[in-house]
Parts: sequence; C-alpha cells; structure tokens
Amino acid sequence: MKPALIENNKPYMSLLAVFLVGLITGYLLFAGHKPIPASDDHSEHKEEVAQIWTCSMHPEVRQNKQGKCPKCFMDLILLDKSLDSGNPSVLKLSDAARELAEVRTAEVFSGTATRTLRLPGTAKLDETRVKHVTAWVGGRIEKLYVNYTGIPVIQGDHMAEFYSPDLIAAREELVNTAGNESLHRAVVERLLRWGISSQQIEQFKSQKVQNELVTINSPAAGIVIEQTAREGMYVNQGTRLFSIADMNRLWLIASVYERDIQWLRYGQSVECEFEAFPGIIFPGVISFISPVLAADSRTVDARINLDNKNGQLKPGMFGRVTIKVSVGPGGEVINPELAGKWISPMHPEVIKDGPGACDVCGMALVPIESIGIKTNSDGNQPLIVPESAVLWSGPRSIVFREKDKDNGLYEAVEVLVGARVDSGYLIYDGLEKGDRVVVEGAFKLDSEQQIRAGNSMMSPSRDTSLQEFTQLSSQEISPENMKQLEELIKSCLEVSEKLAADDLPGAAEAAGKSHEQMMALDPAAVSLTTAVAPMMPILLKIQASTEIAAARENLFGLDAVLRNLLMLVKGKLSFEIHENFCPMAFNNKGATWFQSAADLANPYFGARMLKCGSTRKVWDKEKR
Repeated sequence: MKPALIENNKPYMSLLAVFLVGLITGYLLFAGHKPIPASDDHSEHKEEVAQIWTCSMHPEVRQNKQGKCPKCFMDLILLDKSLDSGNPSVLKLSDAARELAEVRTAEVFSGTATRTLRLPGTAKLDETRVKHVTAWVGGRIEKLYVNYTGIPVIQGDHMAEFYSPDLIAAREELVNTAGNESLHRAVVERLLRWGISSQQIEQFKSQKVQNELVTINSPAAGIVIEQTAREGMYVNQGTRLFSIADMNRLWLIASVYERDIQWLRYGQSVECEFEAFPGIIFPGVISFISPVLAADSRTVDARINLDNKNGQLKPGMFGRVTIKVSVGPGGEVINPELAGKWISPMHPEVIKDGPGACDVCGMALVPIESIGIKTNSDGNQPLIVPESAVLWSGPRSIVFREKDKDNGLYEAVEVLVGARVDSGYLIYDGLEKGDRVVVEGAFKLDSEQQIRAGNSMMSPSRDTSLQEFTQLSSQEISPENMKQLEELIKSCLEVSEKLAADDLPGAAEAAGKSHEQMMALDPAAVSLTTAVAPMMPILLKIQASTEIAAARENLFGLDAVLRNLLMLVKGKLSFEIHENFCPMAFNNKGATWFQSAADLANPYFGARMLKCGSTRKVWDKEKR
C-alpha cells in the first residue's frame, strides 16, 4: 500500500522541491542587503516636497512636483531656491547668470537737459516786407520800364509812365494857385495822397511846359514779384500794378507736430539747413506760433525769421529746422538766453534788453517772463536716467537698481518718469543721484523676476504703483492756488486719519470735503486742475463706501494722486507730510500712505495693527 501512496503524490512532491530551491536561492542572493528604513523614505519625500516647479510663461503656477502647466501645458521648470533674495522686489543672480544676461549698469546723474526737435520747413516771403504799387487815379499805362517779374529795384527807380487827365488837371491847378497859399497847399496835399512825391511836385512847379505823362516810381527796394501792368492798359483808381518784396529777410515756416507743440516758445534760437547749401547753418529765431492746429496734417506753423542779406535763400526752398530746447527739473521749458529781456505782446519778434516801445506798433514792451517764458531753473538740475534703463508697462515704469554688485542683487523700482530728453528720461521720484541702474539686460532681469513671481512689469508692487504723471507748470501755482491746494491736501490726509481710527463715516465726510475743495480750485490753472482730476472718482467712491475695506482700497489710489501733487509743490508746503509704508497691506503686497503726524497710524489695518509700517520719506515744508 505505501509504494502506491507515494506514487500517487509524486506531482506534489515535485512542486514542493521547486519551492524549497527558490527559497534557498533568494536567501543566498539578498541575505547581504538591508531593507530601506522607513525614516529614509520619509526623508526622500520631504526633499521632494521642498522642490518648487513653476511655469516660465505663467510664474504664478507653483507645484511641488514636475509636470505640465495647467494653463498652457508647457513643461514646468525647477525654481532655484538658492537664489531667492527673500524680497519680492530684489533679484539675486549668480555670477554665471549675470554673465549670461550681459548686465551693464550706468549711474543716475543730474545735469543740463536738452530735448532736440527736428522739423521740416519751407522758406517764404516776409509778408511785412511786401509793398504794392497801385494806380492813384484812373488813367492809361503809356510805357513800362519794369516789364517782367524778378527785376530788382531800389526806392525811387522809375517803373512806368502814366497818363491821367485828373493828374493833368491837378498839375495845372498847382501852377494856377501859386499865389493863393491855402488853395495851393490843398492841391499839394491832394497830389501827395495820390502818391506823387515831393520831388515830383517841385518839378511840376518848375516846368514851363507841362509833360502829360507822370512817372510812377518804386516806393521801396526789393524784387518785383508781381507785375500786372501792360502798356496801353487803362486802369482805375486802386488797381494793383506791381508788388515788390524785400528779400533781405525771409520767413521759414516750420511744421510742428502736435506732440512737440509743448516745447515751443517765442524767442527760441534755431538752426536751419537747406539742400542747396549743405553744411551751412542759417541761424534764426522763433517769432510766431500759430494758435490754430491744421486738421489735415495735425501740425502747427512756427514762423522763424532768417537773415538773407546775401540773397542766398529763395522763397520755396525746403529746409530742416533744429531746435535745442532746454528743459528744467520739472519738465518745464526754459530759455536762459532771454533772461532780463523785454518783448512786444503784439509783435513777439521785437525783443529788447530793457523797457521801451514796440518798433512796429508802438505798444509798451513787457518783461518776457510775464508771457509765460521761464528763463532759469531756480538753480536746480533735473535727474536723468538713460533711455534704455526704463521698462514700460502702460502708465507704469520700472527700472532695475543695482543694490549689491558683488552679490548680484538688483532691485525692481517703480519710478515716476517725466519728459524724454536727449540723454534719457527725467526722473521725478524713485531714484536718487548716484544710484546705478541697469541699462543693458533689464528685460532679461524682468523676465527672471516674472518667473520667480517677484515684482516686475507684469506684477507691480502696491508700494510704488503710481498714476500716470501729468506734467505741471510751477508758474501756475500762485500764492492763492497754493493756499487752495494745501487745504485740499489736508482734507485728503484727514481721510487717512479717519480710516486709521476705523471711522468710516468720518472718512466719507473728509472725502466729501476734499471733493468740494477740489471743485473750488482756480479753473485758470489748467495743468493743476488736470492733475487733480483723477481724485474725483476716488473721492466719490470713498464717500459711497459702506464697508471700510472698500474705502481702504480706494485710499491707495488717492495716495497715488497725492504723490503727483507733492512732486509739484515739493519744498513749497507750509507743513510736513510723512510718507509711510506697510509691507503687510493687501495680502503682503505692501502699500504707502501719507499723514501729517510723525507717529504711525496705519489706515489699512486701523486698531488691529495701528503701528505696522515705517516712515520712508518726509516731504519737507518750505524753508523760511
């Protein structure tokens, strides 16, 4: 029986043998290897979580593992946390990254600012130097001495012989009234009004036999530019016979584009060039600016007086006009050459060293500063950065300031940019003289900031977001305007004080008072009212706010407009204003606010964090 049982279980015995052989082999192969501890698995997971993957196109996308961007499906890239500066406005670059970005910096400087305008122009006759010769009385042209245009004449040259029965009768009357002084004088005056010269009248008296023809002489020197008289032609009184132009002075009419009108002033010196005389500069002076803009070309005509005593220039020549405009620290046009000069209000081409009368119309001259021409910069010089340093994003302007060259630190700074001049842009706020800014490689730095979700063109900091700057003229800030503007600024500061006290009704009331004071500003100060205008919708929103959070959101916009006004009245205030910064406002994006008191009173948090923030700047009152 036993042999039969064993025989029946042979298949199972074979399987058991295979299992035992495999067990022994596995033990021999893996006996020297230790299992991975659970703590090591945890460490590996922890290291993986520390990695951040982001999208180069959408830097706001952050994931802790590699994959695809959920917005554009591009491959995510690993963010190098070792280069994180800890400040969203500051970018840290390694030596290799700086070399790859080819970063080059330049110093912010202050100095003379010049804006060069290049305009097309056309030479024309000086209309004030064109004389017309007309028939004094009816008659017939018997002979022409000037029988074509272009003939040069001098004063007194004969131009034509004229036959007139009225003149013959007057000549006879002149001789017949020789003994009657009153009648004789009346005849002489009649002949003078007809254009007969005193010399010709004396000839009439001395001639024994009266000639029936009268000679028409040139009343001025110049070139005959029009000749309508023909021999044998009968003309009536007042018919124009000749036109004579003095070409010793010409006008150059320059076409000024609409965007450049703001840079023009009477008395500015210009340089003109013509194709016919390459390399020769013809100096001139702006004597008139048209008050009307041409609708078709969108240009304004500026008239330039050119000396042409040598007769080189011809009317109709095309010229190129170069105007070098001196720009003051506030973006205003200045003309130091005209300091202390006096000008005619009706004929601005008449400029003299002192008071007197206009040579053309006899009006009293006025100081040149009285017609809005500024002749000095008050000893200040504008702050300028190279053009390539500024990155634009709508009304916002960004530059990268070099914080630490050795450690590769560059800070994204939002600046208040003024006019473009030849050497760059005027800077009104955000930088100081001596700062170094990136002039090459700025776009690459901004791209890196976007990848790291730092402050850049596309993601502004609430700290320095500014409204578009409106160029203002300090001459519009009269003592009366300054007093009104100070009252407006104080009311705006009161809005901030009420929000710091968590007083929404008080903030709304202060906004209403600010609105009333804004509407009471002198409407004649056009630039001032234009700069203040952005306040209106902001103040109305604060007035209508039912939640204090909404009022605080609008306070940020109000303070942005206030910054522009403070730039305008810098150094002219009768009180101090403190500019403070809270880094935690608006979800840690940061925001500035203004207050008159030195003690911090945060309007964005109120009593919750009243002292959160720091004072960044004190806008000084006027030094008396």
